[in-house]
Amino acid sequence: MANENHGSPREGASLLSHSPGTSSQSQPCSPKPVRLVQDLPEELVHAGWEKCWSRRESRPYYFNRFTNQSLWEMPVLGQHDVLSDPLGLNATPLPQDSSLVETPPVENKSRKRQLSEEQPSGNGVKKPKIEIPVTPTSQSVPSSPSIPGTPTLKIWGSSTEDKQAALLRPTEVYWDLDIQTNAVIKHRGPSEVLPPHPDVELLRSQLILKLRQHYRELCQQREGIEPPRESFNRWMLERKVVDKGCDPLLPSNCEPVVSPSMFREIMNDIPIRLSRIKFREEAKRLLFKYAEAARRLIESRSASPDSRKVVKWNVEDTFSWLRKEHSASKEDYMDRLEHLRRQCGPHVSAAAKDSVEGICSKIYHISLEYV
Repeated sequence: MANENHGSPREGASLLSHSPGTSSQSQPCSPKPVRLVQDLPEELVHAGWEKCWSRRESRPYYFNRFTNQSLWEMPVLGQHDVLSDPLGLNATPLPQDSSLVETPPVENKSRKRQLSEEQPSGNGVKKPKIEIPVTPTSQSVPSSPSIPGTPTLKIWGSSTEDKQAALLRPTEVYWDLDIQTNAVIKHRGPSEVLPPHPDVELLRSQLILKLRQHYRELCQQREGIEPPRESFNRWMLERKVVDKGCDPLLPSNCEPVVSPSMFREIMNDIPIRLSRIKFREEAKRLLFKYAEAARRLIESRSASPDSRKVVKWNVEDTFSWLRKEHSASKEDYMDRLEHLRRQCGPHVSAAAKDSVEGICSKIYHISLEYV
């Protein structure tokens, strides 16, 4: 359209008002563009805009000889340059009344054809963006403003072809990111814990040290072992997960009273704590200590006669094996220790169960008294 509908600036003085029929008859071989009276403002004329006549559409249009841009509507002052500012970020926003062209549904096909023909063909200029929001039920203006100087259409009809044409446009958005959340937020009541104070925190640390010392003494006096490593810290963490008391550090309201983690760790060290063995002599010494501790524990606790018999018989068998086998390897001693644990372990654990539960319960009640 730009190559066949406009002329050079030298022809500006001639005023022609030919129709498509007469122009084609007078100049059938090489039709020349028809220029109208240049009633444009001086700013638009200096910017390169001209008012021309389209023989094919029988209507005036506006052509820019600098950028080869054609518009059906009169350009607006301050319009952005499509080459340097294609998105129109620095352009002056245009009122919605002048930027929106409402077209009835019957003329949609011809209007779309006009819009497609108004683009420059061979100059590589970016095509103006055309927004066609599909609103068949409600008449609403698009939320994002259109680029100044670019015609924008509204589809008011409900034709199937119009809907399909609008859906094929890449500028439309087909997703909705406003997803309703299913999270449930429950507000807790006001906290009854007082703000931290240096004296109060110092007292809490002293009570924790005393509680740790009680735990060590109970393990040594009742079971004859050192408390398992880091077992007290794990007990504190486990208790605070289920604690419903008012103190932020000391457990005071927990169910069950006997801590499963503390009970399990103490039982693993009964009758003695097993360590990793590297040498043959260490394995022999560990086997002897385990047998001696198992016999001492089963004799000092209230156990059934069958349990006492099984433990004592296996301990005596181990001692006799140690006296006979002087050339046993490290693996032989470790296999013998594993056999002794399988035979005596259940009976030793049953005999020490009540005592270990007493240790766990005692530590919890001391913590409750401190609170």
